[in-house]
Parts: sequence; structure tokens; C-alpha cells
Amino acid sequence: MSIVLSTVATQQKIARTSDLDLEISKIQQAKIDLQRNVADLVDAGSDLDPKSPAAKQLEARKEALVNLEKKLDMQLKAYEAEKQQVNSSLGYIAGLK
Repeated sequence: MSIVLSTVATQQKIARTSDLDLEISKIQQAKIDLQRNVADLVDAGSDLDPKSPAAKQLEARKEALVNLEKKLDMQLKAYEAEKQQVNSSLGYIAGLK
């Protein structure tokens, strides 16, 4: 019975690792897109008078994107930490077999 349980646990951990890999990949792609958008905003605002309403609006959008990137970084770290825990569990389960 122990072999069956460890096999099921291993399959669940492997599935969770795959799910985490997918989520990590999505976040990394979102970060790349955000960084591109921030660069575009900086380029668009380079010709504007810093005191103009349009420049201030672009700066506010840039700050919002930077804050979103920070949130993505936090989520990415959480997923990476969970993945590390899952991989440690897999090593433990493998040692039981």
C-alpha cells in the first residue's frame, strides 16, 4: 500500500511542479511585456515638457506599471519558493521508495 501512496503523491507533486512552471513562465512573459511598455512610455515622454499634463499622465502610467511589476516579482518569488518545496518533497518521497 505504501508504494501506491508514494506513487500517487509523486504524480501529484510532478503535476504541481508542471503547473508552477507554467505560472512562472506566464509571469516572466508578463514582466517582459511590462518592461517593454515602460520603455515605450519613456520614449513617448522624452519629447514632452516635464510639466505638461501629458508628461505627468505618462509618468503616472509608468509608475503604475512599475508597481505592477513589483507585484509580479512577489508572485514569482512565491511560486519559485513553492516549487522548491515541492521538489524537496519529491526528493523525500523518492527516498521512501
